[in-house]
Amino acid sequence: MSESQIAEALHAALDEEASGLSARPDAAYRARRQGRRRKVTRGLMASVPAVALVAVGAALTVHAVGASPPAASRPAVLTVAYVTKQVDSALSSSNIDNYIIESTPTGSLASNWADSATGHFQSVQKSANGTVTIWQANYKMGGQQYLKTTIVDTAAKTVTTSTDQGVGMGITGLGGPFGESDYSQALATGQAAIAGKSVIDGQSVVDLHLSQLNDVHWYDTVTRSAAAGVADFWVNSQNFQLVKVVWGEASHPQTIYFHWFPRTKALAAQVDTPQIPAGYRQVDGGYHSITVTPTKKPQG
Repeated sequence: MSESQIAEALHAALDEEASGLSARPDAAYRARRQGRRRKVTRGLMASVPAVALVAVGAALTVHAVGASPPAASRPAVLTVAYVTKQVDSALSSSNIDNYIIESTPTGSLASNWADSATGHFQSVQKSANGTVTIWQANYKMGGQQYLKTTIVDTAAKTVTTSTDQGVGMGITGLGGPFGESDYSQALATGQAAIAGKSVIDGQSVVDLHLSQLNDVHWYDTVTRSAAAGVADFWVNSQNFQLVKVVWGEASHPQTIYFHWFPRTKALAAQVDTPQIPAGYRQVDGGYHSITVTPTKKPQG
């Protein structure tokens, strides 16, 4: 698949998402996947292990640890109300802007990195043929919202740049297809329960299960009907940052793992600034104006 075809598929994915409320931040990944596999079962991803950034991931071999609540304010037994409040606080912009967050959907080809402070996003996809790295950045100019995308393909030795107008709301601070505002809304409207405790990737976690959620979270714009959804948050029992999330339609929810790293200048530069090797061929991905039309749930 040529780099120009990748760019076309990317914009097709953005167009598709724009018919709803916003463009998903994983549109670039989805575009490349659609180019490789014409027939994809809805809700399922190619079963290829996700690979983290070699340059950054190798240097960050320990988990980031955020500030834990003061011991005096922490109850002896964690209650639902306390855990819910602490998770919501961990998802606030005042906290999340201090981190670079890596998110890896189960079965995904990509390792995604998000910088909430700048609204920038990086996705790294490795295969036997090479590495495709995608940078996306939100910015405003003349009162308009834009999304700039840069794709570096080591196999084709190309760099493709494109600009889309009207899809800037697509990038989230968590870097996943759903963002912190979605999760916070679920915490506010759902009925929470502590479903258990366990250890994930060396971290002691609490499973916060949400039920009776507003089904607008999983409203299917294709069938124009509500879908039953699930939401489980496994959070670090000390700082209450997300470690694992199972989220989505009950028939095929998505599982995403998160790693939180302190926002250093070096790591921010890696995520925010496209690294373009010398001698790579420049490909113009074009300029696209996308109209975002909110999709409303039918009444009755």
